[in-house]
Amino acid sequence: MKFGTPAEPSHEGSSFDKKKKRRRREKKPLPERMDAFERIIQLCSVRDRSVKELEDRLAKDGYASESIAESIGRACGCGLVDDKRFMDAFIRGRLSLGKGVSGIERDLLKHGIELESIEGWQESYAINDESEFERALDYLRGHPTRAKDRWSSAYRKLASRGFSLNIAKKATQAWLEECEQSEAF
Repeated sequence: MKFGTPAEPSHEGSSFDKKKKRRRREKKPLPERMDAFERIIQLCSVRDRSVKELEDRLAKDGYASESIAESIGRACGCGLVDDKRFMDAFIRGRLSLGKGVSGIERDLLKHGIELESIEGWQESYAINDESEFERALDYLRGHPTRAKDRWSSAYRKLASRGFSLNIAKKATQAWLEECEQSEAF
């Protein structure tokens, strides 16, 4: 190194160098990348996806809208993509996690599926006010609140998980009564 010249900073092995390599890898021109149908196969090999989710993802990846429509039609035709199958798995998964009906409806709407238009979907999953109440109460039993204002905290917890406000209120009251009875002993 000569006197008076600044030293070159070394970025070898640093996070800067890794980000630079990642950027180069992500900016491949479209012809070198896989076609849209191959991308759908890759995405669906991880988990089931809705049509809207795939449309959004492929558009974000830079595929042409004609290619997206053709590939999704092909994937739906061969059974790779099915909104009914996606909806079934999604609802079952959310119910097993203790989510409420309004939260499930809201999440499915983000995936382009309107449950209000499907008659009898709640009956097919044995969802009624009693089962919703029991699921909310079970959630509070498994995840009790530690806040000073237990009622508000439990109520907000249930409302944020997608339970209707009426169910959240009833389950919160029942849970607090259970807590008071167990503390009395």
